[in-house]
Amino acid sequence: MNKTTSYEPIISGGVYGISCHFPCLQDIIDYEENTRVPNQGYPRFIPHPYVREVEAMHSKDGLRAFAVQSKDAARHVSTNYFSKQLSNETLIEQFTVAGNSYAIIYVPLPMVQEAKEDICNAGIILNARKAYRIINKVQQPDKAENLPAELSKLEKGSVPELTFPFNSGMEAIYAAVMSQMKPGKKAVVIGSCYIDSYKIFSKLPQRFNYLPTQFLNSYSGEEFDNDTALVFLEVPSNPLLQVEDVAQIVEKAHSVGSKVIIDSTIATPHHFSPFDYGTDI
Repeated sequence: MNKTTSYEPIISGGVYGISCHFPCLQDIIDYEENTRVPNQGYPRFIPHPYVREVEAMHSKDGLRAFAVQSKDAARHVSTNYFSKQLSNETLIEQFTVAGNSYAIIYVPLPMVQEAKEDICNAGIILNARKAYRIINKVQQPDKAENLPAELSKLEKGSVPELTFPFNSGMEAIYAAVMSQMKPGKKAVVIGSCYIDSYKIFSKLPQRFNYLPTQFLNSYSGEEFDNDTALVFLEVPSNPLLQVEDVAQIVEKAHSVGSKVIIDSTIATPHHFSPFDYGTDI
């Protein structure tokens, strides 16, 4: 097996950029085969250099340190999403530097890959801007109180009081799904979906008293079962760009008391307004 090496990729957007360019086919092959790993890129998959520096500040022998947004988020994901064995082996510590609070999740080295994937799925990673403030002891800025109002202007049909900014898209999806699932109930996922969303719906029934998720390739007008807690779909879906009959799905879901969650990341509010069709989240 080849030894993994790190390299500096071409990054769009400067120090906080997330687009990592692989201009040659060999770059893609090396990344997929984990022989050359870029030191910066999409932050849930490739920790930002600032985040890695914070993690290095808290290193412990025999353990891998993962820097995450908060102790509450770390505890919730450890308790509710990690496997029982991983949760039992996890140590969580909270820190505050210049008013910037964050947490470190420590896991034994043999369990690093499992923890890394679960933290990535749940989207609770420390963001690079906060990591910079921690490293340089820069005071946390005042909260942008008008952010929910500005976002709700973009998302037609929403209101500021029910608009909640999250650290990442996956953290928002994870929170939305957890808010609606109930013991003895199941989720229905329609169409292709982003891989980390798929993993959330695959893992949660294994760790809670939920019924197995029902995955449908597409929707053809069938009734949903009475034990359906939520229906989840992407419009359009990632990566196949499927578009379903949202109005029909919402009507059928609501008829059995189920909530509908739509991820419209690709469409953006400019092209599609889920609330026009009665979507719940």
